[in-house]
This record gives sequence, C-alpha cells and structure tokens, in this order.
Amino acid sequence: MKKYWASFESFIARPERVFLSLCLLFGVLSAFFVPQLSVSDENMHYLRAYALADGRLESKRCTYPADVNGRASSVYHGNISADYSRPINRSDLKTTSKCNSAVGYAPIMHAPQTLGIFIANIFNGSTGLTILFGRIANLLFYALSVFFIIKWVRIGKWVFAVVGLLPLMVHLAASLSSDVMTNVAIFLITALTLNLYTQET
Repeated sequence: MKKYWASFESFIARPERVFLSLCLLFGVLSAFFVPQLSVSDENMHYLRAYALADGRLESKRCTYPADVNGRASSVYHGNISADYSRPINRSDLKTTSKCNSAVGYAPIMHAPQTLGIFIANIFNGSTGLTILFGRIANLLFYALSVFFIIKWVRIGKWVFAVVGLLPLMVHLAASLSSDVMTNVAIFLITALTLNLYTQET
C-alpha cells in the first residue's frame, strides 16, 4: 500500500503529468461523445481544415467534396449525427460562390486539425472519421503544448495546470476550433513573461 501511495505522491508532485493525464482522459471522451460539429462554428472550421488538407487555399470561391459540404451544411438543419459508414467521394466536387467564415484565418490556426483530416483521408475516411481525427489531432497538440509549457515555466505551474483543465478549454481542444492555437499562444507568452520576470540577474 505504501508503494502505491508513494507512486501517487510522486505523480501529483508533477503538475504537468497531472494536466496531461486528465486532459487526455476528458478530451478523448469529449472528442468521441460530444456530437460532431456541435461546438460553436465547428462546421466552418471543418470546411477550412478540410480544404487545407486537400492543399486548397482559396479565399473567394471554395471547392469541397459534395459530401463534406453537405455534412457541414446539415448542422443548420439539426443534423449532428456522425457518419462513419460511407467514405467521402473526393471526385464529386462542389464549388461554392462564397467561402465560409473561417477562411480568413491563417493556415497555421488549423494546422493540427488539417493534419488529422489528412491522415483520415489516407485511409479513405468518411466525414465522421475526418472530423474525429481532426478533433484528436487538435487535442494532442493542445495537451502536449501545455504539458511542455507547464514543465518549462518556473512559477505558477499548478495555476497553468488548473486553467488548462478548465472544462471549456478541454472542450475546445477536443473540437475543430482554431481557438486552441490562440489559447496555446497565450499560455506560452504568459510563461515566457513569468520566466523573464523571475530569471536571475
């Protein structure tokens, strides 16, 4: 019993480990069980990330597979169910007269999601699989980034861990939202400021 208690004490003595474990636990649950494209503007971020995964950088007239465009649009009709059964027909393309609202974001804002969708496309994935892979990639980026930031910052490690584990933060991380990149940047800038403030002169 003492051995297990010592292991537990050793674990909780490292805030970055506590953060990573809990973030991945609740983040994976969120990625799988929160209805797809139900997070704020997630359908718009899906279209942007999918276009980037296809190597498309359009900003005026955007081209997507009809399946992808239809899945993103179906949210407006209350359809948030995931489809894992039918692979995306990537040859059936549809060009829209106006791009979605997320097209103005710099490509780096959707880099993790784009990578996840790109990997799903290698396996000829469905819309459900591309969304899930994009969510998981976004979550991994957030969890690992904040893990290393907590490990690096000199003071306030537990504050970073607690803020990073706020339900909204984990919820966004396990979606296709580009806010994840912004949140990581804020963590990084705050940690850098604290390290500069506490450095030895």
